[in-house]
Amino acid sequence: MLFSYLSRQTNPDNTLYDLIQTMEYLDCVIKESLRLYPPAHAVNRECDESCTINGVYIPAGTRVLIPIYTLHRDPDAWTDAEKFIPERFESPNKEKILPFQVDCITRITENTTRSETRTNE
Repeated sequence: MLFSYLSRQTNPDNTLYDLIQTMEYLDCVIKESLRLYPPAHAVNRECDESCTINGVYIPAGTRVLIPIYTLHRDPDAWTDAEKFIPERFESPNKEKILPFQVDCITRITENTTRSETRTNE
């Protein structure tokens, strides 16, 4: 159904993959969905170097739990944190969500996940 609609709107020689790659708003919807419902509610990381966060000293080598679900719903970090607002990810806003900002390997995962999410029916 989506492909039929898109093919009428654009060049019929384009593949579904090509068409979906141009749908920026779809990307915003996927990011907002992942912000509200992250695939991992929390992740563990090891602190590489000693630091102080909000007055709490964390020595190097300490394992730290990052509460993704809680951070993505923090009203101090997000306007209307509990609402589904895909527009928050449109340019120039481009707010960041944690599921794909944790480490360098996630860049590959991010691209694969977005492609699969876009093309699944």
